[in-house]
Amino acid sequence: MKKLIDGVPFCPHRHYNCVYVVLDSLLRFYECEPSVLCFAQWDFVYCREQGEQFTIQGRIMPLPETLKAFGIALSIRSADDGQSAWDDVKKRIDAETPVAISLDVFPLAQAGLYPRLRHSDHQYIVAGYDDEAATVHVVDPSPWQPSARSIPLELFLASWDMSAIVGEGEERYNWSCLEVPRRGLVLRAEAARALLQRNLRSMSASSGQAHLVVGVEGVEQLAADVGTWTESEEPVRKERLGRCAELLLEVALLREGHGRFLHHVAQVCQLPRLNDLSREFASISQGWFVVKNLCFKGAVKDAAGVLPRIQARLHTLAGQERTALAALAEIVD
Repeated sequence: MKKLIDGVPFCPHRHYNCVYVVLDSLLRFYECEPSVLCFAQWDFVYCREQGEQFTIQGRIMPLPETLKAFGIALSIRSADDGQSAWDDVKKRIDAETPVAISLDVFPLAQAGLYPRLRHSDHQYIVAGYDDEAATVHVVDPSPWQPSARSIPLELFLASWDMSAIVGEGEERYNWSCLEVPRRGLVLRAEAARALLQRNLRSMSASSGQAHLVVGVEGVEQLAADVGTWTESEEPVRKERLGRCAELLLEVALLREGHGRFLHHVAQVCQLPRLNDLSREFASISQGWFVVKNLCFKGAVKDAAGVLPRIQARLHTLAGQERTALAALAEIVD
């Protein structure tokens, strides 16, 4: 038997990671609003792990809950047997439902189907198969390496088996798909307001844990900690700044995208004051890009020399985000 789902698009957004690339592609397939969903969350999480290590996240994405606001269900399945998993995926493809699967790219790179020879999980969309030829049709919608090709089933199963992402109960094979009641779903006004209320809570919350600081408090805590990095040796400072440069890039991009999200919600909910706030997010995002660039400069040149500038910029950003938070509260409440 042979089956191919036509019309699975590539993703145009170069700043998405592969999870959001696939999400964007699937939403476009169902003619939904991908850019709105991908930037619906406004979060900041700063995790101070063991003193030397730290984590910065631009958001915590409760993906199933957010999808519900659009009337979309995220179906996640897993199995410990590759053939059983593949049989289920084939049934979904037969029902015209593309499936998202994480593969380890190392076997693909060995076969010349991926540009870099390394072990790394990467999200693909499975959109077809050919039983007679024993092949699987996979789509990589990433804008930096878009492709749609058929690969041997044996190679596909080997890459799937090697993926470090496992399902519930430590099952080795997992897959997910969107269940959309109809094409062209749009964000409902009540759902948009609920998302904004969630953002208010997340950015004004306190985690209650010494090593984990969230929202605006997280930005302020990061600024305070950067001030103490001057006491560390230069190699340690450079390492921390290099990590900051990498992590803060996502924060900057998410803030930029969230401005577009607010502009969209202004139309959906008839809240024109959100347009002003969307422009404020453009300014905030540029501030984060500046901090990211300063961190990169410190990582490759003079770490000690840029730390005071980074700390001052972070304090400014914390103030801007607190002002934006107060403005959002006035609009939504």
